[in-house]
Amino acid sequence: MKTAMKPNRTNEAPDQLLALIAAYRAGMREFASLPFSTREEEDAAEERTVAPHSRALKNWTGPATSRQGAIEALKFMIEEDMFNDMAGKPLARAVIAFLEGH
Repeated sequence: MKTAMKPNRTNEAPDQLLALIAAYRAGMREFASLPFSTREEEDAAEERTVAPHSRALKNWTGPATSRQGAIEALKFMIEEDMFNDMAGKPLARAVIAFLEGH
């Protein structure tokens, strides 16, 4: 008999996807606060602050292991404008509202 994956509880490991999204957002804030004189400086700062998290998100293969991780993944997709279809954002918002209990 197949059992459903249980959501993350406080005694389990933290949701790595949730942590990665938070790290990406922190990197973006840091990157936005930096001054640049040249394109090379900008590229180096991006590589240091944002790029590692961006690559990790692009290559992510596992599930979110918490409700909050699933919610934040959908919110991140909307923030980063990852939906090309007209219905993508409204449907993601509907899923977020459900997961948040609205």
